[in-house]
Amino acid sequence: MSESAVKIAASVLIPTHNPRRDYLARVVEALRGQTLPRERWELLVVDNSSREKLEGRVDIGWHPSARVVWEERLGLTFARLRGFAEAKGKLIVMVDDDNVLAPDYLEAAVRIAQEQPALGAFGGKCLPEFEVEPEPWLEARGKGLGLRDRGEREEFFPEAAVAEGGKVGKWEGGKVKRAVRQFPDCAPIGAGMVLRRDAARAYAERLQVRGERQEARGKETITDRKGDSLASGGDNDICLTVIEEGWQVGYLPQLQLMHLIPERRMTLDYHKRMARDSMKSFILMLDQHGIRPWSAMPKWTLPLRVASDWWRVKPWQGPGQSLSFWGNVGMYEGRAALPC
Repeated sequence: MSESAVKIAASVLIPTHNPRRDYLARVVEALRGQTLPRERWELLVVDNSSREKLEGRVDIGWHPSARVVWEERLGLTFARLRGFAEAKGKLIVMVDDDNVLAPDYLEAAVRIAQEQPALGAFGGKCLPEFEVEPEPWLEARGKGLGLRDRGEREEFFPEAAVAEGGKVGKWEGGKVKRAVRQFPDCAPIGAGMVLRRDAARAYAERLQVRGERQEARGKETITDRKGDSLASGGDNDICLTVIEEGWQVGYLPQLQLMHLIPERRMTLDYHKRMARDSMKSFILMLDQHGIRPWSAMPKWTLPLRVASDWWRVKPWQGPGQSLSFWGNVGMYEGRAALPC
């Protein structure tokens, strides 16, 4: 490993596809104000097949180790994998193109990683900044908006690290692979997720193996955003892989960022699509890890279940009922796509 790689504690990764320029400028400006010395971190902007290439159009010249990387294959997962392969830091900090980090975010992330060596992936608070005043129903859509605020208490899963030999307690680098039976509430979301490079490498390797197996069966392995899709299984896929590989995941409230939410993402139609796509992708992602909270169902029953829910939930009565209905549609579609 080169001397420059040894000195780099963190790689900040910004995957982006046709970004809103004013938002991306705020994201970059917040990184410019980070308290962690610039020689200790690098900045990678992964241009995921944008219509106008971002090379030379993003103000990153102020950073000594910043560059734009092009990824032709469309999809958030492909952009992240390209960033993982390029990263030199021991930590990878995943920043969306609408995430404004608090000034001490990177410094705190490096400190937490040193103090909590069992953590493979962690994050903190993700608070909203709405472009326009939100309607009451939207303010209750924290999870659907990619927001996170679990209070001021640190949370870890599993609560105790288990090292080689089955010992619980002090972490000395040995990991025990484990099966996961549930998705932990404290697992980090993608916005601001801090991931150890070794954990990122394990995820990339596992994804490649899974892809080869599934491709031979003619099945899709990517359950994250691609183009206009609002599927969102990739963040959860990373977290479950990290746990299975023997690390902990955690919520650390001292990490904080602001999520910029444009008006176009504040409509009911957008959130109906989000409820449907994200639920379906969540079910398919869980199945790839051997977790089935909902059983598979025959495809021919799908229209019958949807019709029954239409009359039972009554989506025409208001936003809450409408979002519940479309979430159920996504659940049924996910279950219908599972092998029986």
